[in-house]
Amino acid sequence: MKEHKYYFFDKSAIGKRIKAIRENFDCTMEQFGQLIGTTKVAVYNWETGKRFPSDDSLEWIALLGKTTVEWIVYGDIEEYILSLSTIDSSIYTQLKSFYTNHCANNVSLFERYEKATTETRTDIVKQVVNDYARRNLLIYSQLKHVFDSFMLTMEDALSKQDIVELPDDLKSSLSKIKKKSLSHKGIDSLLKSIRNYLEN
Repeated sequence: MKEHKYYFFDKSAIGKRIKAIRENFDCTMEQFGQLIGTTKVAVYNWETGKRFPSDDSLEWIALLGKTTVEWIVYGDIEEYILSLSTIDSSIYTQLKSFYTNHCANNVSLFERYEKATTETRTDIVKQVVNDYARRNLLIYSQLKHVFDSFMLTMEDALSKQDIVELPDDLKSSLSKIKKKSLSHKGIDSLLKSIRNYLEN
């Protein structure tokens, strides 16, 4: 059997999907292992995210679960890609490691991405998802291209920001100030105070 190359994946999420398939069969780890041709310990290691199943085991699990190997590895493809907007997600961390190890120039790009607001990161990832969905290419076999597209979209979007984006906590503070309905004179006074604070 040909060995498959799986890109960035979350072993604990894979374990949960395998466990859901096993529980759907209402069988113990030992019984599930027998169906696949492996041991109770192997099933335990998969479900707890300690080990990644072999290609043969993945094929058997997919067959039993009436699903695909790709779904077991990645889950819902749209949710999988959208997880790239969460900078502490396992998928994002692995992708960052791969692209920064292969090109040192990407380090500063990822730093800028992580400093961007949650809204900006989500917009970047949604742009990639929508682009592939529009072309009917939001499929597992396109993941490598999706990652490359994410890098290009991220670089393009961040380079277009010619002003410093407001951090989320500052936006929150400004929203509170906005609710006070300050006069033009009051706003000018506030801006002067902020300028003085930043310059001193």
